[in-house]
Amino acid sequence: MAAEPAIRPWILSEINYAYVKENPYEVAVLPMGATEPHNLHLPYGTDTYEADAISSRICEAAHQRGAKVVMLPPIP
Repeated sequence: MAAEPAIRPWILSEINYAYVKENPYEVAVLPMGATEPHNLHLPYGTDTYEADAISSRICEAAHQRGAKVVMLPPIP
């Protein structure tokens, strides 16, 4: 039997309105990345992917320390 995926309550795109109403946030993090070429071997979204990953880890660490933080969907 497969394990249920863990809820990551610091990522807004993975939770619903009911959860947000019950658990209000105090800080919102908005990851942003440039859309630009990175030679021939990397996609245009590289900067956005990196900003998203870094923001998620930062928000997770803050959440584990009791911060009421949420990560918004990234802006390319």
